[in-house]
Amino acid sequence: MNRITDSEDTDIKKYLSSGAAGLFALQILSIPLTFFIKWLITRYIGADDYDIYVYIISWLTLLAGIGVMGFNKLSIREQARLRTEEQHARSKGLYRFSFLWVSLFSSSLAMAFYWLLGVLPSSFYITYFKSISQPQHLQWMRYALIGIPVLALTYLTQGTLIGGRFTVVGQIPERLVRPIVLILSILVLYAYFGDLTLPHILMAFVVALCAGLFASIFYINKRYKEQWTISTDQDKASSWTRQAASLFALNVFVLFNSQIDILLLGSLSDGTGRYEISLRFAEILKMPLMIVNLLIAPLISRFHTQNDYPRLERLLIKCARFTFALAFIPAVLLIIYGDHLLGIFGSEFPIAHSALALLVIGQLVNIACGSVGNVLVMTANERYVMVTQVLATILNVCLSVYLIPKHGFIGTAIAVSLTTVLWNITNAIIIRWKLGINTTIFGKLF
Repeated sequence: MNRITDSEDTDIKKYLSSGAAGLFALQILSIPLTFFIKWLITRYIGADDYDIYVYIISWLTLLAGIGVMGFNKLSIREQARLRTEEQHARSKGLYRFSFLWVSLFSSSLAMAFYWLLGVLPSSFYITYFKSISQPQHLQWMRYALIGIPVLALTYLTQGTLIGGRFTVVGQIPERLVRPIVLILSILVLYAYFGDLTLPHILMAFVVALCAGLFASIFYINKRYKEQWTISTDQDKASSWTRQAASLFALNVFVLFNSQIDILLLGSLSDGTGRYEISLRFAEILKMPLMIVNLLIAPLISRFHTQNDYPRLERLLIKCARFTFALAFIPAVLLIIYGDHLLGIFGSEFPIAHSALALLVIGQLVNIACGSVGNVLVMTANERYVMVTQVLATILNVCLSVYLIPKHGFIGTAIAVSLTTVLWNITNAIIIRWKLGINTTIFGKLF
């Protein structure tokens, strides 16, 4: 077994501490920006149009996740390995190869959906897509599809930066550049038109997406400039394609499962915007876990390559306990006082307090289980994540279809929370079985 030297161990601790500080600072800045944007949009277009906005953005997010073809996850894993092995030419080749294919596939996907939305009969939308059943809403969604290739390439460039251990820099376009540009775009449009509608907000969103992508490309060219002066190596193209294909289905199911609650709620009932804001409040709790996942993804791959599972287990347990400790008190406060926070966005929003409480409970279990999905993907066991994700998605869909017509967004919250709990516990058990390590806050207690 190749053990890590004291010098390497110090470098890892320095990387984790500096990265955590940087990402925490980004989160501190991005959270108020995110909720200010939501407040701004609800004030300008109202709760009903905000429902439609959320629904359209959810579709864009899902389709962009399909458009990236799994190359974002592959880039995190392979760029980390290639950096460790100092294969800089191959690292450059992976980036160029994946950028080309994601550009072509995501653009084709956007054009295909633009055509599809134009040929389906209006009765189809009235029956299955209530949020965009009106002709003008459908037309707005068709125009917004231009954001699919932009968002897909943003996912790819972000994965490239994270894999190269430029984790903080990789988050700046999404956490700072995009929200700031979106706010400025909305304010400029308001100053010009005087009164904003949903198409104006969607236009501002696409502009912000483009700004985020340009920032990501700029950072990649800057950070990899010295390493990538070597000629491009693409002799692993066929291998990269196969690996990306294996991660593609996983990527789609993860994104589908993350968006299906909003998509089904928007298709079967109303209150999409109220549920979405409750969900975003609950997701604040997992921000520390997300930061940790971004930081330790290259380290998981590294420890796995070196077969150093004891050190990996200690790292994962400490991270799980740390993130749970940070989330517990805010979770209690959200359960007790969540209705007051929701009321900031308008009188229509406090009704979603019960949904918020359910979502918070699901997130606490998610955090307690630790970085389960991350561990399986970074140790080349993504097939297990894919199987559990498929089963979780099927369960989520079945529960949502049954509960939403009866209970609206409360039914959505029940389905999402139950699915989250079962998925995390199942993957924690699989990791224990396959790798012999514990990722949860209860590690080493038994």
